[in-house]
Amino acid sequence: MKRFALILAMLTVLLPAACFAGPFGFDYGMTKDQVITMVGKDNVLKNEGFLLRVSSAPKPDDKFETYILLISPEKGLLKIIATGKTIGTSEFGTELRVFFGAMRDSLAKKYGPPAQSFDFLQPDSHLDSPSAFTESLRKRQRMLACNWDVNAEQRKSVGPEADHLIGVILETRGLRRNAGWLEVTYELDGFSQFNEEMTKKTAQVNKK
Repeated sequence: MKRFALILAMLTVLLPAACFAGPFGFDYGMTKDQVITMVGKDNVLKNEGFLLRVSSAPKPDDKFETYILLISPEKGLLKIIATGKTIGTSEFGTELRVFFGAMRDSLAKKYGPPAQSFDFLQPDSHLDSPSAFTESLRKRQRMLACNWDVNAEQRKSVGPEADHLIGVILETRGLRRNAGWLEVTYELDGFSQFNEEMTKKTAQVNKK
């Protein structure tokens, strides 16, 4: 009896790490039903088509408040978009830039230096004043972002969390003149092909 209790206790400790190994505990290939069972129906904010938006995760991170999941009917979970909590900032975006830098450095510890970094204002934008930083983000006229291309060697170095991971994107979003948030996207094996298929189907529907 004692031996059985010991084995049960070990499984209780080990299974969550084995089962919920992906980013925030969301595993590659998960179905909608599996995700909903894990996070609970009360945490489902939107369930429409290929998208599932939830307010919790198997391994939640207190820097994020929602998770948008792209789930293929055939291949399961292929993309995770983690939406950060609102960050109060000046119109110059000082605090937002600081949070962006900290998040970039945190991700770089896992995946190495970003493959690409972007920090620019669209050439034709009239929001070129330093005090229009957050407003230019809100109107999608400015980009502050970076991305990582994750290869097999990096996946091995990071461990189970990076299994099937092919790319990570960190972006800054503007909410209003004195606030914004960060968004981290994890793309998994098969997402590119799925996206291409959906784009083709949408184009065919629009032609009709």
